[in-house]
Amino acid sequence: MRFARNPNLVAAEMDGDMVMMSIEHGTYFGLTGIAPQIWEALEQPKSAGELVQELLPQFDVAADVLRSDIDAFLNDMHQNGLLHRP
Repeated sequence: MRFARNPNLVAAEMDGDMVMMSIEHGTYFGLTGIAPQIWEALEQPKSAGELVQELLPQFDVAADVLRSDIDAFLNDMHQNGLLHRP
C-alpha cells in the first residue's frame, strides 16, 4: 500500500523541522525527529517498505525499529488527513 502527500497542504522547513498547514481545515502541524525526512521522501508516493529502504542508510537503527516508526508516522498522518492512499 502506497501513501502520498495531501496536495492541500502548505509546508515549510524551519530549523530542521517541518511546519505544515491544512488549507482544508485551517490547522497547523509540526514534524520533528525523523518525520521531516519521511515527509521529504514522500515527494512521490511510496510504501512503508520503500521508505524503510530509502531511509535506513541515513539512520543508525535496526530496520524493524525504523519500520515501526514509519508505520506509526504513516498511520497518524493518514488519520489526520495529511496523507492519502493513491
